[in-house]
Amino acid sequence: MWAQGLDGDLNSIYFYAVLVVALWYFPVFWYNNSSNSHGWKLGVDTSGISNSIFINSVVDPTEKKILLVDDLISGQYKPIDTSCAPITIYLATVNDYDPRAVSLFAHTPDRCWTEGGWVIRHIYSGSFNLLIGGRKFTFEKRIFDGFGHSELVFFTGVVSGSPLPFRLDYNYPLNIEAIQLGIPNILERGWFSGDSCWRRDPRLIWRPMWESFVSRKKLDGSIQFLRVSTQVVDGRVDMAERRLEDFLYRALRFPNYNTNFGG
Repeated sequence: MWAQGLDGDLNSIYFYAVLVVALWYFPVFWYNNSSNSHGWKLGVDTSGISNSIFINSVVDPTEKKILLVDDLISGQYKPIDTSCAPITIYLATVNDYDPRAVSLFAHTPDRCWTEGGWVIRHIYSGSFNLLIGGRKFTFEKRIFDGFGHSELVFFTGVVSGSPLPFRLDYNYPLNIEAIQLGIPNILERGWFSGDSCWRRDPRLIWRPMWESFVSRKKLDGSIQFLRVSTQVVDGRVDMAERRLEDFLYRALRFPNYNTNFGG
């Protein structure tokens, strides 16, 4: 009896030992992020692409602290031809992502621009894929109205130089909810403030982790948030879209490998 009990205990120990080892090494086999891409970062040509001049914007140091970013490029490409609308770019980088910190991807235009007084034109909201340098990036597309003009905005996320495996649209339903409830001023009502935002839509917490797991792309290494925008002139959304797409093809790059996306 004693020997049988000992054999049973040993089998349990072996079982749990194997289970612990399997769980420990499971991420190594599950996630297909290439180890040599850990340090890759998306870059932009701030020297000024053809027929434009890059004007750097002064960034408040407190903004970097709030977003917990290491690098922040913010500025505007102004065409030499003054009849053309300028393009604004914002690229925030966290060199080594810490999942315990507030995610950089929580601060999308659906939240921050709305808090700043802009209004989303929902009929134009959606997403699209853009193939750049053999990589398929999923961009969110929005038109914001405010301050006397309309602005077309594209934004996306990057992890270790590769496209983010999920969309950055989880703040968008909160805008729809606010409109349905007839809330005129989202900022004053604290619609996106603090814990209330997370309680109303728990997807802000679990969705990035779940979609990262399902896609087998670990949120590891550097993470970046990219936003580009331009004014919609004379209601020509199509012209604004072509302007931004052409800019992305020409300006994006991997500086570590000296490889232009645009070829």
